[in-house]
Amino acid sequence: MKISVSFLSKTACLVAVLVATICVNGVFAAEKYSADVVVIGAGGAGLSAALTAAQGGAKVILLEKDKMVGGTGNFAEGVFGVETEMQRLKQIGLTKDHVFNEEMADTRWNANAALVRRFHNESAKTIDWLVAQGVKFEGPSRNHFTNNPTWHLIEGRGAALIRALYARIKENPNVTLLLETPGKSLIVRDGRAVGVKAQNKAGEEVIAEARGGVIIATGGFANSPEMIKKYTGMENVLNVAPLKKTGDGINMAISLGADVEGMNILQFVALMDAVPGGRPDLAIGCMGIEPRNIWVNKFGKRFTNEYVAVDFPFAANAIKRQKLAWGIFDEKQKQRLKETGLEAGLGVVVPPGKKFPNFDEIWDKAIAAGNPFVVKASSLEELAAKTKLPLDALKQTIAEYNKDVAVNKDHAFAKDERYLQAIDANGPLYAVKIKEVLLTTVGGVKVDEYLHPLDKNDNVVVSALYVTGNDVGGMYSGDYTLTSASGSSYGFAVNSGRFAAKSILEELGK
Repeated sequence: MKISVSFLSKTACLVAVLVATICVNGVFAAEKYSADVVVIGAGGAGLSAALTAAQGGAKVILLEKDKMVGGTGNFAEGVFGVETEMQRLKQIGLTKDHVFNEEMADTRWNANAALVRRFHNESAKTIDWLVAQGVKFEGPSRNHFTNNPTWHLIEGRGAALIRALYARIKENPNVTLLLETPGKSLIVRDGRAVGVKAQNKAGEEVIAEARGGVIIATGGFANSPEMIKKYTGMENVLNVAPLKKTGDGINMAISLGADVEGMNILQFVALMDAVPGGRPDLAIGCMGIEPRNIWVNKFGKRFTNEYVAVDFPFAANAIKRQKLAWGIFDEKQKQRLKETGLEAGLGVVVPPGKKFPNFDEIWDKAIAAGNPFVVKASSLEELAAKTKLPLDALKQTIAEYNKDVAVNKDHAFAKDERYLQAIDANGPLYAVKIKEVLLTTVGGVKVDEYLHPLDKNDNVVVSALYVTGNDVGGMYSGDYTLTSASGSSYGFAVNSGRFAAKSILEELGK
């Protein structure tokens, strides 16, 4: 059979026209957007960045991989601030200089001093800006009476801040929000970030071009077991917030040659262990980590001054070192929990002083549900059997502890005498299996004080690219600085988002 060249040519032309038509209709062609600023991630940092840029007159494309905005910001409680109007009205004379030097001492001056200083210096203005957006505050507070009162608690907690910023975003015509559209890679031309390749929920490519700059705000890598293992060696980490923070922004910056720092620093809290696929019960977890309890390891021995419960990063460190711990208390402490309430608690989620008059109902319900990490025993022998702890060691530990309580001196770990309370080994006894639970990661891309990503030689990798929030490394060294700068993680997210947006506005001349 002969087919004429003319027929082939006509067929080829028809196919070409058809393909061109399909491409125009968006089947093969990427969905394209163009704006002044592209922000990757719509959590505390991303929303603050997008809104600040939009209020400055810039057109913004805001990409979010989840179905909702806010991320970890929905679970936060307050933001850092120093020399704020709220502190002045409370006659709190805390100064920027004092807090800066104290926080840097906490990090042994390993943190990025210029960036920490910038954050502190701008924190009061940022809180004023949040108030102007409709965020309401209860005022300056602290996690514990030994901490600096830099923690500005939000009415309605972090979710209320997210709602306020989101409401302003929705009413601002300068912002185009694309949900379920994760950023996949950065577009760089001539050493400058000019956009982002993303993917919509249908799996189609989305191109978001940026005339002014790109802001990374993807919230760290707390939900990436692979990255946690790579940078910390830890596996099967229990996570309090099952979100989608898988290090996307950090990895995008790394692919361009950016260095990282502090990737081994995870923000843990000590809480109840949880069955696979479950989440720890906050109330029972707080009962287990009270400073009047004794905490024992798998050998049935105390391993810490239980007063560390008031500083959750320290408590988590002490428990993490043991890999397994039980918080044990007796009927007298149970009555204290019912009538007087918690000594330590967990921030304002489960605050100090929280009483549990329905303790027995809570406890029995957990046991009835088959939770193996909540134990009630009529004797020490039964407790040892249920917890699989060595009975002889438990007997010795409690006997030695009670002997110390009798003379008001903890010879083993120097616990404050206010929290020394004898354990009645005759029962009833209660125990909670406690472990470190991941809140978020606080390490990430190495940046300068302007939030530009840096390479191993401290050179800016590409221009017009900014990294914010928990995608940034260098803010901490070893531990989250709860004592000196409560609220710094959420506070830095909001502040850094605004820093990046202001830089781009300045570059655009807006």
